Amino acid sequence: MRRRLILSLLAMLIIAPAAHADGDPASDVLVFKAFFLPYAPATPEEARARLDAATAAAARAGYEVRVAVIAGPGDLGVVPQFDGKPQDYAGLLGAELKFAYQGVLLTVMDDGYGLFGSVDPPVRAAVTALPKPASNEPADLVNAGADAVIAMATAAGKTLDLTLPPPAATATGPVHGAPAAATDDGGNTTAIALIAGGTVALLAALGVLLWVARRRPPVESTGDLLAEVAGEGGPAGAGQDPDGSERAVDDLDAAAGAVEGDLAEGRRDREEPAR
Repeated sequence: MRRRLILSLLAMLIIAPAAHADGDPASDVLVFKAFFLPYAPATPEEARARLDAATAAAARAGYEVRVAVIAGPGDLGVVPQFDGKPQDYAGLLGAELKFAYQGVLLTVMDDGYGLFGSVDPPVRAAVTALPKPASNEPADLVNAGADAVIAMATAAGKTLDLTLPPPAATATGPVHGAPAAATDDGGNTTAIALIAGGTVALLAALGVLLWVARRRPPVESTGDLLAEVAGEGGPAGAGQDPDGSERAVDDLDAAAGAVEGDLAEGRRDREEPAR
């Protein structure tokens, strides 16, 4: 069990930095939520609830769409150059989300709409026929996003029931709604809290690994370290593939076993004086 935990922590440290290196808020929020809303000014609750109902109804009907509503450069983080380019931004956002979400993605700006994913020609035509948002105000942008989601699902042959309330937030699916008090920051509070929690967990994992590493005896060279990780007494690479690719999993397992042995030895050292 402990060995699996150590290997999981190593995987977290490798994967998490790449997953959050993009730097634009929507790519983080849409991992957890069905839509991203502008940060400021606050989106009126009526418009937010309408987009919430549209995305939830489409998902229930089997046509999930995640929506990024962008009111200006401030919503784009480190990529403000995509302001006014909804289709270009849809491509970027879709690439950033590919490991977390592979469905249809819609971006909404006052210049129009962008699509990413497996979009059938009738659906694309339905979005192309939509008028641009009435203004750059969050209410107009979000309402336009709701209209687009409804048009897309309808063009895909789905029948939407918009009378049902959206599902409550769960830990296993996209968060469709939040209480009105939590929407002052554009409805992104839940996702940001989850991201912050993940960051704290990652730092805690790093601390554990550093503590474990400090308990290991020093090695004389990189070759010695590789040999130790592989569980061999001879020079690193002896009897292995030139690139070590076939031994990667075994090496990690051996390292975890060495750490487990150290922990057991420490317990014995503490118990012997008591006897």
